[in-house]
Amino acid sequence: MNTSIKNLLKQTKPCLLLFLNRVKQQIHLSSLKFAKKTGNPLSLAICNVANSSICRESDFTLLTNAGPEIGVASTKAFVTQLSALNLLLLTLMKVHNRLPGSRKRITKALLELPGHLEKTLKQADVYKKVAKKFFKKTGPFFGGVFFSQMQEKGENFFKKT
Repeated sequence: MNTSIKNLLKQTKPCLLLFLNRVKQQIHLSSLKFAKKTGNPLSLAICNVANSSICRESDFTLLTNAGPEIGVASTKAFVTQLSALNLLLLTLMKVHNRLPGSRKRITKALLELPGHLEKTLKQADVYKKVAKKFFKKTGPFFGGVFFSQMQEKGENFFKKT
């Protein structure tokens, strides 16, 4: 492990975590600059783009390497950031010798993630039907809110809406 990351993990100072996506980069940058003025927190940017202004301004950077983002706030980048956050959590738990049972459960869940993603991708026909139903509709749509229900009940769930 990089010496500077080891130093970050053993800090007692507060740490500002910044999850970078293309939509809110300016908000994150403003928050980071404001925090730096206080002189108190260290900053860790979790992002996909190595040369972003957030990465340059942060004390530490964790690159996710999720690949190019085709859409704004892509699911791929989001899942990768959540995975990176879980890995950071596991590392902190290990360094500070906390909750070994929880570490095992989190590690197991992360190792199962590729299988869950594969299963989800195999259900593409269900998602295409849902997309056709909502295409050209107006009004709110909360992406991800009904995801588990959609997986569980498939197309029948959306006949009610």
